[in-house]
Amino acid sequence: GREVDHPALLMGQPLELRTEEADHILARGDGIDRSGTPGSHPAPELRGHTQQPCPPQPQPADHAQAGLGFQLQYPPVTAFFALVMFAVGLNLLGVFEMGGSLMGVGSGLVMSSLLFLVVNKTIGQASAAFVQWGWRIPFLFSAVLIVIALYVRLHVAETPAFTELKARNATPGRPLAALFKHQRREVVLAAGSMIGFFTLGYLANAYFMSYAHTHVGFSPNLILAVGLLGGVVVVVFNALSSIVSDTFGRRRVIMVALAVGVPWSFVVMPLIDTGNAALFTLAMSGTYAIAASSYGPMAAFIPEIFGTRYRYSGAGLSLNLAGLVGGAVPTIIAAPLMAAWGVAAIGVMMTSVMLVSLVCTVLLPETKGLAL
Repeated sequence: GREVDHPALLMGQPLELRTEEADHILARGDGIDRSGTPGSHPAPELRGHTQQPCPPQPQPADHAQAGLGFQLQYPPVTAFFALVMFAVGLNLLGVFEMGGSLMGVGSGLVMSSLLFLVVNKTIGQASAAFVQWGWRIPFLFSAVLIVIALYVRLHVAETPAFTELKARNATPGRPLAALFKHQRREVVLAAGSMIGFFTLGYLANAYFMSYAHTHVGFSPNLILAVGLLGGVVVVVFNALSSIVSDTFGRRRVIMVALAVGVPWSFVVMPLIDTGNAALFTLAMSGTYAIAASSYGPMAAFIPEIFGTRYRYSGAGLSLNLAGLVGGAVPTIIAAPLMAAWGVAAIGVMMTSVMLVSLVCTVLLPETKGLAL
């Protein structure tokens, strides 16, 4: 019944002691020398206890534990990905009100990666303090994002078209009902158009990062640094694709990005599997660039699809449907697919999503030049 302060227990690892080590720990409490020298007395049996071998610890099947399982077992990784999604979620509250808010996705990734790099370097990832409370520090800083999101939401002006509609008292009392009555087809197609960048972004933020550590062996600091670079890539390509869409059209830019995503879907996992840090960086940066290129024009494209009376309802509903289908589902099923069919299954899944998203975008009209 005696407690043992073994280092393995402090790190939450299963305790497996050699016979000599166990004898030595038991001897510390009663002064008896059981160092294993000839003629020493055998270690006394503990009353009420029988010595049994430790059951073998289950080993994760190849590829099967990547993704959510790894994140739940390691609080720092859970916090990192949760904070990324939290920052992205706050940004999406205003994504269709101000095109510049799309920068929040990349900046959220930059901030979360940078914060955890700082925490890792100062507190130390392997320290007990980091495991117990250090990984929670970035969540305190995330409260600032709430203030920023609230400020943006309260200070964004309505569009001239909606202001005029409101002045004539022509806004519908039930915008969601009016939306489904007149533009339910557009809701489905708009959601389908957005699932592509959600799949790329969520797989990059969650599954690819986790897989790179658990199966390829990249260090957490390298993964966080690549996440930091990925956030910069998202900011740059969001801005570039948005600017280009003002010239060549929103729909065309989105379709080009999604078309590039089709062959890329079969390239990204083999690049990560090489174990080369430079190729891993290329794989993640390329994925972020494609996702951001299709994401950038969406802030204008999706609202322009819907009528002024229910524009916010249509854009918000489409966005959330796309997040569930394109973001949550692929991230959850990626690990089982990998375990059952290997790397090729991830490529097939991603390609399928890209093609569906591409077809939905083709079926939607070009909206550049429409007045909001």
